[in-house]
Amino acid sequence: MNPCGAMQTKITVKQGDTAELLILLGADGVLNDVKKFWTEILGQVHVKTPDRPFDIMVNGWLLYQTIACRMWARSGFYQASGAFG
Repeated sequence: MNPCGAMQTKITVKQGDTAELLILLGADGVLNDVKKFWTEILGQVHVKTPDRPFDIMVNGWLLYQTIACRMWARSGFYQASGAFG
């Protein structure tokens, strides 16, 4: 590890050869924290209808879009120009 705590890996690729490098950022613990965060926020509203796909969309994706795009980022998929209001 370097002084910043980051791991270093040396990769040598000979001329004419190829290599694939996969960099994974984060950790399982962080991913679990993120999932818990969104579950707590999106779990505040729950809709149950006879249409299961509709329920999934309303209880998850649409709530996420409303919070992440409209409230926090002040934009939406139909409003990418940066204007709001």
